[in-house]
Amino acid sequence: MQDSESALKKASAGKEFFFFTDVGKYTGKSASSLNEFAEEIKEVDAKSLRFHLNRGDFEKWIREVLKDQTLAGEMKVFRETTFTSDEVLRDRLYLVVSKRVEESGMPQTREVPIGKMQPRWKKNYS
Repeated sequence: MQDSESALKKASAGKEFFFFTDVGKYTGKSASSLNEFAEEIKEVDAKSLRFHLNRGDFEKWIREVLKDQTLAGEMKVFRETTFTSDEVLRDRLYLVVSKRVEESGMPQTREVPIGKMQPRWKKNYS
C-alpha cells in the first residue's frame, strides 16, 4: 500500500485509536480513520495529546494500523519536539494530519484551514 493510500484506510474493529488522558482514563473518544483522527485532535483534551505523543502511540498506530510510514515518521519528530503550549501542539498535530488527509483526496468532514497557525476552529481563550 502506498503511503498516500493509507489515509483512505479504515481501521478494523478493535484497531481504532482510543484516546486516553492517562493509563486507564479513557476519554470516550476514538478514531478509525485518519480523517476521524484529525477531527478528534481538534476536540480531545490536550492532556490526551501529550500522553499519547510522549508514549509514541500516534506513530505506532499510524505505522502499524494505517500503514503510513511517512506520517509515522513525522509523529516521531513531534515526540522529540518541545512545544511552547498545548494549543501549539494541537495546532501542529492537526495541520500535519489534516494535510495528509487532504493529500489523499479523502473528503473531510469540515472545512480545513491548511497552513494557518490560527485555524478557525481554534477556541478563543482570551
